[in-house]
Amino acid sequence: MRHQPVTMVSLAGLPGRGATPAPPGLRTFPHAGEVYVSPALAALIRDLPAAQLADRLPKPAGGASYGTIGAAGLASPDELVAVIGRAPTDPAVSPAAEGGNLYDEGQTARAKIAGFSGSEASMFAGADRQAAPLGAVLLVMPVVVLAAAAGRLGAARREQRLAALRLAGATPRQILAMTAAEAAAVGTAGAQTGALAYVALLPALAEIPYGVGTWYTRELWVGLPWLAAVVAGVTLLLTVSAVSMLRQVATSPLGVAQQANPRRTRMIRLVLFAVALGYIMMSSH
Repeated sequence: MRHQPVTMVSLAGLPGRGATPAPPGLRTFPHAGEVYVSPALAALIRDLPAAQLADRLPKPAGGASYGTIGAAGLASPDELVAVIGRAPTDPAVSPAAEGGNLYDEGQTARAKIAGFSGSEASMFAGADRQAAPLGAVLLVMPVVVLAAAAGRLGAARREQRLAALRLAGATPRQILAMTAAEAAAVGTAGAQTGALAYVALLPALAEIPYGVGTWYTRELWVGLPWLAAVVAGVTLLLTVSAVSMLRQVATSPLGVAQQANPRRTRMIRLVLFAVALGYIMMSSH
């Protein structure tokens, strides 16, 4: 069937344990004969001939229809999952059923579950968790560099203008305050534009397949606190970068007007670049 794996989970309540809590994605614990399928699997059942898929899956007892597994029980909208309710005495959940399928490639397992509460499982596999910090560095470093460079755009013209104001009698505090206000306004507008673009592109980004399939939009949404923190951080970085470039205007406006002191690459930039490069080389091994 299109070489797409289908995960089948058989659940049976243990006798004498009282009410069994509902698994993630289901309203209640499935009774014997109930079958729940993921939306993607339900669509395939409708579209494909019965001989290719529907006849190979357990049928709900009593001619009932398939139930639907909610997003809380799925890792991806494309995941193909079926949850089958079994009786405790059903051979499908007996110890002999474990590993009885020659084609399961070791995926069949029988386990007793005390409950379904606990911390939310990570959406990253083991290899993904190792690659995620590297990806974050590769993503954050260009943003920091570009944000710092943005604060220096038009720095020469701005310095000339502010140096003239300084020579005309403006105080260093006034010069720095005007620079900070201008840079903060520009930085806030740019950061907010980027944040709005991120929100608008979330549905498109969620359609990019990775691992078992595409994403749920909620998995890519960082939340308002983090989004506001990023906007504030970019604005602050741009403002600090712009203000740091104008310290010479406050102390030596004549030197700025004559372009007497060319800028040099600061050691901190070389250190940051070396640290990032070293981390990337260590992560690649």
